[in-house]
Amino acid sequence: MAFHNRGEGFTNLLILSGCLLLLFLGFNTAQFFITSLLGELGFWSLAVLYAVFSISNLLVSASIVHFLGEKYVGAGLELIVKLLPA
Repeated sequence: MAFHNRGEGFTNLLILSGCLLLLFLGFNTAQFFITSLLGELGFWSLAVLYAVFSISNLLVSASIVHFLGEKYVGAGLELIVKLLPA
């Protein structure tokens, strides 16, 4: 692959960018669906959802990783993903 010469950081940046793109595509689809069903109430419910996700991402996730450590958080996330139904 051509990205090996640019370093591991650039590859991680591309992976993160792709994941964020997929995340926002999913949110935009949900927003279109909810607002077409509920109108203005759908807009406000998604605004609250975005605010809660933003605040929890800034506060909660960093605290959990700092308290438990990267190793245990990664192992816990892997366990959760494996337990979810396919």
